[in-house]
Amino acid sequence: MAKIVRYLSRILINNNNNNSTFMQRNIRPLTIPSIKLNDDATSANYEKSLAVHNIERSLNVQKRIALKLVNENQKLITISPRLISENHEILLENKLVSSTALRYPFLLWSNNLGEKISLLKKLNYPLDVTIVLAGSSRPMLGKIICSGRKFEERIHILSQLFKVSPRDTCELLYKKDFLITRNLETIKEILNILREFGITLEDIRKDPWVLRYSQATIKDRIKYITDTEVELLTPKPWMLRSPTEVIENYFKRRQDNRQILGSASLTEYLSKKLECAEDQAKYLISKMPALRTKSLRTLSEIINFLYSKGFQSYHIYRVPKILVHSVETTKKRLELIENAGIQIDSLYMLTKSQKQFMQNFEAMLKTKRTV
Repeated sequence: MAKIVRYLSRILINNNNNNSTFMQRNIRPLTIPSIKLNDDATSANYEKSLAVHNIERSLNVQKRIALKLVNENQKLITISPRLISENHEILLENKLVSSTALRYPFLLWSNNLGEKISLLKKLNYPLDVTIVLAGSSRPMLGKIICSGRKFEERIHILSQLFKVSPRDTCELLYKKDFLITRNLETIKEILNILREFGITLEDIRKDPWVLRYSQATIKDRIKYITDTEVELLTPKPWMLRSPTEVIENYFKRRQDNRQILGSASLTEYLSKKLECAEDQAKYLISKMPALRTKSLRTLSEIINFLYSKGFQSYHIYRVPKILVHSVETTKKRLELIENAGIQIDSLYMLTKSQKQFMQNFEAMLKTKRTV
């Protein structure tokens, strides 16, 4: 509760001391929403409710959108409501619509946003293309502006190399800022090596960290992979940057899976194991793509264990996430539930986070005691 008092005090002080600033910038002073607290409410979820209300009001978006934004960006709970409102107003003043803040929420808590935007305007690209770079540190942004024409050329060249728009290139530069200073010729040469190996541009864009490695290191790893007895269907960037033991485990799992499957497909295997139609098995795989690389020994173990505990195939079909969940965690949770004398008719709670699982378990335990 003390955190709530401090949070409300900060808001009220900001409103009282800066009312003239709000009026000058055409920002509406923040009003405190009416939120009813029940016995189980905490300062944490109250502050979250305030943050959702502030986003909903400042960006003029629906509550569900504001809630999703806050859930995905917990920092919005702790930063000043005034900073959010001011930064949003700065975006509007520079003809950037509210969707910009939704796409790049970190701009809402960026310090000196106005100054950063002034710097980005010096580039010969529209602001709505480069605005993502305002999330970069001030020193990095200084390097970008100082390089001037060279940086503009970098955006152009990388856009061609990755076959994406300048906006997408700027997003890539923000997320992986080593690309801002990495030698362009080196990037070109590594891309050629990766493409010859069979890695797609789409996969490289999703996982560009491999571009940080030297050509010699990449070539050595490619040789190691191609020298194995495992038939590599679709090479991925992570295979070139992960520790050797990770690659070895991956290959061993593939070999084991091939031995278990024989001439059957994964769809046929699941269909038989879960006693369901192949269309249903195919649906499960589409819902849980991780099943394609899951160890079939582990998969068989979890299915057999669930059957031994009285669950049927339809229980698994309804909650396919259980198939990629930790076997040991599932065993421990079911043991805890059984020891408490509780019966469950769904696997859903077994797939939740530890915190959510314990909340559900304690609620069921409390209900059992009151019956």
